[in-house]
Amino acid sequence: MNLFARLFGSTGGAAGHSQLHDQSSRNASASQNATRRELLRVVLRDTLGENGIPAAWIGAEMLRASGQGREPGVHLRLLIRHWEPRLLPYTVALQNSLQGRLLAFDPTASGWFAGISWQYALEGEPVCPDMPAPSTWAVPAAGQAAPAPARPPADPRAELQRLFAARDAKLKRYADATGVPDTPPNFEATQPMFRPTEPAGL
Repeated sequence: MNLFARLFGSTGGAAGHSQLHDQSSRNASASQNATRRELLRVVLRDTLGENGIPAAWIGAEMLRASGQGREPGVHLRLLIRHWEPRLLPYTVALQNSLQGRLLAFDPTASGWFAGISWQYALEGEPVCPDMPAPSTWAVPAAGQAAPAPARPPADPRAELQRLFAARDAKLKRYADATGVPDTPPNFEATQPMFRPTEPAGL
């Protein structure tokens, strides 16, 4: 075998080895993703079953998710296929339950699970309510306390006067009880230490 044959033969062998390694890595990654997708399907099925929710109401799509500085993962998109208003207030609790079950099955899921999103995928035209009047959102829902009115900011001058008055009253009570003057000699009674201010041009 001449020099060129040996060179090309060696190069071809290295390239072939690299291609085999890349193919093996892709196969391993595909197998891992398939396992993770199947795990998510099982977790969703069990979570719905445990909470008595018909499996036909919520479907799922598994999407590939990639992020800078982390390995590619799987994002779970839950599809609401059945309109059931009673279920809507509990979607956050259902989501938390699903994520907790996933971590119980696979503690490493925090490294590859990229989160959950929701999508309406209703068949036909279910009877859904129209948007209410904009003022609806300013009124607390039944069973919810109305938000406390915002307290106006305290007037600094009045607050300072209140603090000084409370201090002077305390000194007076001490003087009445002990016979000691409420203000030391050569000191005037406490007064607010500020001056009226006027707006000035900048």
